Amino acid sequence: IGFYLPEAGEATLRIRDAGGRLIKVIRGTFAQGRNEVTLDRNELAETGVLFYTLTVGDQTATKQMILVK
Repeated sequence: IGFYLPEAGEATLRIRDAGGRLIKVIRGTFAQGRNEVTLDRNELAETGVLFYTLTVGDQTATKQMILVK
């Protein structure tokens, strides 16, 4: 999952299934500019549509991804 930060700082990435159930939370300090979080497919037991929300300070962005076997 790639994302861009206008300045370095802490960010939280939450991954949820289509029903809204929280599957995984990743917190970290990221650099200014382009960043990437790599997920192991085995960490996500779900298949189908998942939503991920990136939160940095008071800003959030939500996108979707599709996982297939």
